[in-house]
Amino acid sequence: MERADGIKIRLAHEPVFRRTNDPSFGKIYSWTTVQKPDIFLEATFPDKERVQWIFDAKYRIADDGKGTDYAPDDAINQMHRYRDALIYINQANDGEPEKSRPILGAFVLYPGWFDEANTINPYQDAIEAVGIGGFPLLPGRANQWLRDFLEARFGNPAKITYTIPEPDQYFVGESARIGTMGMQLARYSDLTLAAPLGPMKGRDKDYLQRFKEGTAGWYHIRLSATEKKSIARHVMREVRYCAIAVYHGGEAERIITHIYEVKSVRLVKRCDMTITQAGKVDSGNDKEYWLLELGYARPLAQSFSMKGLRLFRFQLTNAKELLVAKNWDDLPKRYAVVR
Repeated sequence: MERADGIKIRLAHEPVFRRTNDPSFGKIYSWTTVQKPDIFLEATFPDKERVQWIFDAKYRIADDGKGTDYAPDDAINQMHRYRDALIYINQANDGEPEKSRPILGAFVLYPGWFDEANTINPYQDAIEAVGIGGFPLLPGRANQWLRDFLEARFGNPAKITYTIPEPDQYFVGESARIGTMGMQLARYSDLTLAAPLGPMKGRDKDYLQRFKEGTAGWYHIRLSATEKKSIARHVMREVRYCAIAVYHGGEAERIITHIYEVKSVRLVKRCDMTITQAGKVDSGNDKEYWLLELGYARPLAQSFSMKGLRLFRFQLTNAKELLVAKNWDDLPKRYAVVR
């Protein structure tokens, strides 16, 4: 199935993922035993990026003794197996095979009966936290929980409301961010916060001067500002670079001249920030702010202005695009789909 915006959906019944000692690029394999899930759902985006889910039908119910219909434990365990066993082979920059796990979620479809309009899926927490769970599916029922799951990812065609045709939304969830202990997962290696410097009234003059010269050490932004745009906290912790627009002399608009390396990102109460970190002390403000510790600043080959000087406009973008951008509108918006 292909939509007008370029998203392609493939639904496969019992695809076979085989063992191999000689994997080809762009395919999914199982290194141990042959895997054959009931239903394989794949979304391909205009940029050729793909996202996959697995659904497996079971015709049994495990009663919890209190009248709640659950999927059998062995069925849920099988979903963990599918996600762990299936490996996607991509070609790395050096030409060698690069492995990744392609399955974002695996779910049991089972004949449970619920008043879905007035209750919550007993697997909802697990679906959001780890991407494993189940959906009741019965003939003659609305099966609203499964419908809501699919509409959240692809939109509602009856209402002609589609998601933005970009895969960011699938990787922003908590379940997609679970890495091996001691490691961190990131969607973008050069995620950049492009934002203006706030009002300078009452701030230390050296604070502004350091931003003009590209020697600033800190930048802060309200937690409520990022929450208003539905930017998840783990997305903010993914930020690796920061580009700050400031007034230079008599310019009518803020100008971005440098891009900073971000050494750390943490939440701090405004009253706990020093004059060096924020330009002035605000001892009566206990609201939380993101405090970014800045490192080396790279001058842009061509500075550009940030339009809308009266608005506090900020966005997440990529460093490589920012280095060659000529104006604010040239910057690609990352994680825009979640806002």
